[in-house]
Amino acid sequence: MAIPRIYTAVYSSIPVFEMVVNGIAVMRRRNDSYMNATQILKVAGIDKGKRTKILEREINPNEGEKVQGGYGKFQGTWTSLQTSIDLARRYQVYDLIQPMLEFDSATAGNIEEKGHLPSTKDQPSQLNPRKRDHSAFSVPSSSPAQQQGVYNDTTAATAHKKARIGTTIGPSSSNYSLEAKHRTILMSIFLSDDTANVSHLLQASEALDLNINLDEQGNTALHWAASLARVNTVEQLTMHGATIDRQNNLGETPLMRCVAATNSFDCDCFRKMLKYLDGSLFVSDHQHRTVLHHIALTVATEGRTNAALYYMHHLLYALEKATPPASPQVKTRLLNRQDDHGDTAVSIAAQLDCPRLIQLLVDAGADETSTNNIGLTPNDYADAAQPQDSSHKPHDTDQQAPMPSKRPSGPTQRNKEIMATMQKIVNTLDEDYGDAISTRETQLQQTKDQLHTTTQTLHDARKALEKRQADSQAFAEGQQKVRNLKQAMETSWSDLQHLVPDLDKAAVLAMDTTTIDTMTAVPIKTRIAAYEWNNAMLESAVAGLRAESMEKEMQCKRLIAACCGLALDKVDELVEPLTLAIESDPPDLDLARPLPASDFKPRSGYKA
Repeated sequence: MAIPRIYTAVYSSIPVFEMVVNGIAVMRRRNDSYMNATQILKVAGIDKGKRTKILEREINPNEGEKVQGGYGKFQGTWTSLQTSIDLARRYQVYDLIQPMLEFDSATAGNIEEKGHLPSTKDQPSQLNPRKRDHSAFSVPSSSPAQQQGVYNDTTAATAHKKARIGTTIGPSSSNYSLEAKHRTILMSIFLSDDTANVSHLLQASEALDLNINLDEQGNTALHWAASLARVNTVEQLTMHGATIDRQNNLGETPLMRCVAATNSFDCDCFRKMLKYLDGSLFVSDHQHRTVLHHIALTVATEGRTNAALYYMHHLLYALEKATPPASPQVKTRLLNRQDDHGDTAVSIAAQLDCPRLIQLLVDAGADETSTNNIGLTPNDYADAAQPQDSSHKPHDTDQQAPMPSKRPSGPTQRNKEIMATMQKIVNTLDEDYGDAISTRETQLQQTKDQLHTTTQTLHDARKALEKRQADSQAFAEGQQKVRNLKQAMETSWSDLQHLVPDLDKAAVLAMDTTTIDTMTAVPIKTRIAAYEWNNAMLESAVAGLRAESMEKEMQCKRLIAACCGLALDKVDELVEPLTLAIESDPPDLDLARPLPASDFKPRSGYKA
């Protein structure tokens, strides 16, 4: 096991060796051993602006190669191995990337390809009690309430609660987002730790984002699997591309979540966990605490001392036996890393009064004299705690007891913890599904209300259209009546004008000339008065008809102007085209039915 592990990979069709240091990929080309100088400066913590100036100043233009296209991580300035070594020493990161700098490419045949790790199918089940290779620790009992690895806040994934392991994941008919579907798939893998089932589920789900957050704390599937001691699941996730140094909202890696719980201790599988997660050993969280700090902090919980000793023992052993071995400077830097309070792992162990944990760290090379932000050393805390009687430390009373070779109660306790965790997951999925259904029902009701309002508006618009069509028909009929009355009036007046002379002639011819002298003027005057009255009545009738016609005409003009959105003085220009359009309609036309927009075509006689 390499600390950090070196892989082989291919980027932009170029094979490289790769390792991860503090979450940053460091690459070395296989064909000429050129290294990415930009990545070396990133490991040194130099910001982008300064990196550019350093590369321009210290890299020979004839030697360096700038790569700007292709895969993102592969981009940067590539330079020779010797220049890379000088650059690493100058900026004090040689110890961090020493495995890559001193790596012998002749042994490349033994290097694993990135994302492909050895299978663990031949390993016995985690639930079977086994003997430990190192029996210096006794077994404390733990309960689900004590497990820091069982998350207090459950996942926020919106997923279908009927997801099953072993079923093919096909296209979903639900309206959930792609992110929610990914959460559903990743959550369902925790229903089983069977390698075949987990592998089948991951392979059946194309373009699955394994690094998506599953809960409000930003934990990924790898965080959950590590905390629950699911070795097979961890193996499959890393094989399919899950990022081992992915950090949650607190900056914790899956390895940190693993040591925060006792599941790996109960199942005695921490060595296997380290096999897949050791690449994140040097990563710090947002408080600059390493995994060593997190192991020391577990002592604060009652009954966790033996788990902390177990984790620390195997982690330090793995660090010591790393191949290629880590340099003493790298190990010392890890052991003496200080957090935001200036405390090292030894200092935290001293504050929690755990001398056996202190001894493990000191034997590995940790410094007992480093001071924290308040000026106290681990020895100061140890001296302050020394007078206390050991009987007042209930969490450490069993440290001297020999560890039994079997732990029959471990699997039972673990089953309870897993069941409690899965119950929380199911409850959360049920709540999220209920919330989603409520949201959809609310949206459906809003759509129905909007449809009802739109239908009512359409009904009112149709009624208004029918009324305007009726008014238009009445206007046309009124115009026709006006024309008929005008014609009748003109005919009657013409007949009257011809009738009066004829009557006068007939009267004159009928007069008896012999008696003309005896006739009085009264009958003639009476006839003239009757003619004049008749003429006055006809003129009054004509004037009334003209006034009524003008009023009807004005009403029709206003109606046309309102329907067509025109000014009143523009209506006269459209009277003739509208009349032609109405007269050309077939007699069986349904005026109450609105025509589609495609039927409104300009007529040949219409001119705008």
